[in-house]
Amino acid sequence: MSSELGVALARAVRAERARAGLTQAQVGERMGVDASTISQIERLARRVYMDEVPELCEALGTTLADLLAKAPTDDRHRMGL
Repeated sequence: MSSELGVALARAVRAERARAGLTQAQVGERMGVDASTISQIERLARRVYMDEVPELCEALGTTLADLLAKAPTDDRHRMGL
């Protein structure tokens, strides 16, 4: 995953989680991972593996396309979205 895409995804995860009113612990529980994993993803301390993307999107109640569409505007612009 490119660093620009990784940054956009991390920011989008954080924003979508906040929009959904979910804690990191709640998202982690839905994915079967610890809250610290979600924190690390949001802080770019850990990558999101491709096989985790569907679970992450489901935990947030969104799709990858919608998640990236909701990424902050400056991130979408840099990625050409």
